[in-house]
Amino acid sequence: MKKRRLELFQTNDYEAIEKHLTNMAKKGWFLESIGTFLWTYRKGEPQDLTYEVTYFSEASDFNPYPTDNQEAYYEYCEAAGWNLVASKDKLQVFSSDRQNPTPIESDEALKFQSIHKSMKKSLFLTSGILLLLSLSFMIITVSILIKDPIIYFISNTFYTSLYCVIPLLAALYLIIDYSYWYYGTKKALALGNKYKRNHHKARRIAAIMMIVLPVIFTVATIIGSEQKSYWWVSAIVMLLSILIGLIFKKIKGQMKKAGVSGKVNILVTTVGIIITVVIFTVFIGWSIISLVQNGTFNRQADSSYTFTDSNGKESSFDIYKDSLPLTLEDLYVVIDSKDYSYEIEEKDSFALSYIRGNQTAPIYLKNSPSLYYEIYKIKLPSLFDTFKKELIERYKLSEEHSFRLILDSRWGAEEVYQLNIGESFYNTYIISHEGRLVFLHLGFPPISEQIEVIREKLIGDQLELKYTFKEGLLANNINFREVAQ
Repeated sequence: MKKRRLELFQTNDYEAIEKHLTNMAKKGWFLESIGTFLWTYRKGEPQDLTYEVTYFSEASDFNPYPTDNQEAYYEYCEAAGWNLVASKDKLQVFSSDRQNPTPIESDEALKFQSIHKSMKKSLFLTSGILLLLSLSFMIITVSILIKDPIIYFISNTFYTSLYCVIPLLAALYLIIDYSYWYYGTKKALALGNKYKRNHHKARRIAAIMMIVLPVIFTVATIIGSEQKSYWWVSAIVMLLSILIGLIFKKIKGQMKKAGVSGKVNILVTTVGIIITVVIFTVFIGWSIISLVQNGTFNRQADSSYTFTDSNGKESSFDIYKDSLPLTLEDLYVVIDSKDYSYEIEEKDSFALSYIRGNQTAPIYLKNSPSLYYEIYKIKLPSLFDTFKKELIERYKLSEEHSFRLILDSRWGAEEVYQLNIGESFYNTYIISHEGRLVFLHLGFPPISEQIEVIREKLIGDQLELKYTFKEGLLANNINFREVAQ
């Protein structure tokens, strides 16, 4: 009987590894092989075994067979009563059933040097790459936060940035923790002492956070997505990533069996992975861009019709039939066409809730009324002024335009801003009231009765930000400048 366990020991956690394997042997589980994350154990009669972890500088997972020095080392260990149990790169695990066996390595300074050489290739390489990737993405997300805080908090950008922060902090912790051990051990050895290292559980938790949590968050994001096309795109990316890893693991193993030298094996595997990852990244990027341009991720319209514009180009007009909190009909506007489009989009995050409503006239009805609005319910009061400033800056038609504070009690709001240039005003408003921001664009100047309806439907507390909607990977964003025209 065999079983596999997830073991996330750091290379220099040799004391924790030895203690763990001794306890497993007492329960009748004996280490058989060491994988990247999964260690294989076989079932047997419980025994009192002593384990020792050593680090042999010439050992490598890429070598087709042990070097001469490695063979001599194993023979020396066997003569001393130690049996090789398993190995992973430079890490070698031995066991002995003797009482108080003579340690394999009594030179602590030599062992310390071997551990540090192994850690430079494992912890620092892995954590260093992760830090660079995480920091690069953090710079991108911070730039989005600075440029457009509303998009940052209402989209997946905030949650995605968490995917990077957690493994980034975990990687930093592991590097700092190892550095603390390294300099502590170096100082202790200089004084003729042996440095004791504790807190293995904290390092284990950090390793789990660095490796497992990003995967969990990614899967949760895929499952939580309303757009099913996002599911299969993300699933394909994940599966291809896993497949690439498995393929090159198999290639490495086959070259090892064929007797290919370790240096050639490393070169072929490393170069192959780099080239494959670059091709894979370019292909995925190109595919996503092509799919976005073809509208694959956009929601499907309820109906549509094609027409030829003034330039002789054939275009299409999509018609949606969503339920809107406010329509032109509510404002006593007569709609004489069944081809009007009623489109809604809703998003929600810990910082704010958002509704975008858009009622658009069919193309063939020139100068027909239209309606466009965005409703933001701010959940974090400290961000209210930031979001208001962003809305005011976002929806200026040009540098000459501005939103001017107007005094009009009919709106029943704390503040009402109207878009203007010089002495000319547009029928475009930003309304601020009790933690809610409303951007409203009308195709006509509203009368008192219409303002009363708008106040009730969009500004009042009775508005529930819960509507049926269909959201794409990249939502059908509306260009306000086009709407205003």
